Amino acid sequence: MTSKEVEDLLSKYERGLCSEEEIAWIETWYIQLNEDKELGLRLADIEASESRMMRSLTIQESRSVPLWKKVSVAASVLLVAALGYYALQRKELSQDVNHANVVEAIQPGGNNAVLILADGRQINLEETAKGKLAEESGVSIIKKASGEIVYDMQGTKNTTAARSAYNTIATPRGGTYQVLLEDGSKVWLNAASSIKFPSVFAATERTVELQGEAYFEIAKNSARPFTVKAQGQSIQVLGTKFNVNSYADEAKLTTTLLEGSVKVANQVGNLLLKPGQQSQSTIHQKITMKEVEANEFLAWKDGMFSFHRADLQTVLRQFERWYNIEVAFEQDVPEIFFTGKIYRNLNLDEALSNLTFLGVRFKIENRNVTVLSK
Repeated sequence: MTSKEVEDLLSKYERGLCSEEEIAWIETWYIQLNEDKELGLRLADIEASESRMMRSLTIQESRSVPLWKKVSVAASVLLVAALGYYALQRKELSQDVNHANVVEAIQPGGNNAVLILADGRQINLEETAKGKLAEESGVSIIKKASGEIVYDMQGTKNTTAARSAYNTIATPRGGTYQVLLEDGSKVWLNAASSIKFPSVFAATERTVELQGEAYFEIAKNSARPFTVKAQGQSIQVLGTKFNVNSYADEAKLTTTLLEGSVKVANQVGNLLLKPGQQSQSTIHQKITMKEVEANEFLAWKDGMFSFHRADLQTVLRQFERWYNIEVAFEQDVPEIFFTGKIYRNLNLDEALSNLTFLGVRFKIENRNVTVLSK
């Protein structure tokens, strides 16, 4: 996008003629201007842009258009922290995704998981039809038309055996799945993740083991606290909504609370979270807490990638898991941070094209993606 195109877009904004995507682009650009200052960009250019943007926003607000009312509609538009700088200072932005060989576009992931029963049997959940999949100690395991797996303990007589029968649901790279546990709790598994749980929970507690990432909506039961064990930590709740990210290749294990309260503990200490807070730690570190926009960390469940000043490595790790690819970086790739949302139903080319607004170039060969130096 050239400087003239940016000026034309601002003019359209002033006259109320912008599309939903253009409104999201412009208003987010304005919000990011203060962050651009921190990046050491030319202050005169930023202040001139900010003055123009402030005048445009004032006109828009006089028409009773809330600043963020339309932003979520344009969720597939990447909202880059330094986008204003690139748009005004560069004649054009690189949008270069090259294929070493002509291949079919790599498609996004979908509902795909394997159910591992207590006796070792494995059921490919993508290939099975809806209906009853199996029965263990009187507990029926059912696949609904929506794809969700449900544990129905009606008619269970031997609860002792059912409590010792542990199942695992594991998603591959490019897979996600939802399960309804016998107590009514719901779990959404992200790609390359697994959850281990008993067919029927114990009388005094409910415990599951997680690898990877999952979002939980826990059925309230004060007599049976719910505990998630992940990477040397335990997250204990009574009834709440929260997300746990425990991927081994991420620097920290995080628990993000949307509703209720949770107690996060490891061998060093513990911390009580309130809604809108996130715990961060490793096994051997003291748990720390920060205030966050919780929905940003739950976006994957609703079909979105969502980032706030994330580095390129963080973003592409998520791409690796969702598109089942391997990413490598050439030497001297600059450090890049950005903010934005991208639909998870895009193919890989489309998703990477959003990132090229930063001037990043990619080469794709089969399922290997190389980030090229400038």
